[in-house]
Amino acid sequence: PKNQVQLLVLWDAIGCPWEEKKQALGEKLKIIGFWVDINWGTITLSDYSVADIVSKIELFIETPLRRPPLCNWQHLAGHLNWLLNVLPWGQPTLTEMYQKMSGHAGIYLNKEIIVEMNWLIDIIPKSMGV
Repeated sequence: PKNQVQLLVLWDAIGCPWEEKKQALGEKLKIIGFWVDINWGTITLSDYSVADIVSKIELFIETPLRRPPLCNWQHLAGHLNWLLNVLPWGQPTLTEMYQKMSGHAGIYLNKEIIVEMNWLIDIIPKSMGV
């Protein structure tokens, strides 16, 4: 498009770096792992990403002895934070998880965590996207 070309010419003139492969064009674009549909005004995850995050949650809550290592808590929290960009109403489900990682509580899976994670497993495939 003409406007995009003009912008890139300006960037060249002022020495601002850009990469041709990142100059995407279309009605549906993948941006940092999210699908952005400009016609519908939605941001969603791919089916693969949804299945992957659900699988990660399931593996986490099935940890033997219900005591995942701290690094597993942190990895899952990172994935869920990323997911919550397109599922903002799921944010309260991380409250208990962050309390567990704060150092003020033991790092074991309790009923609250399991209930919250099962809720996410159920809701993610049904309501993905904003």
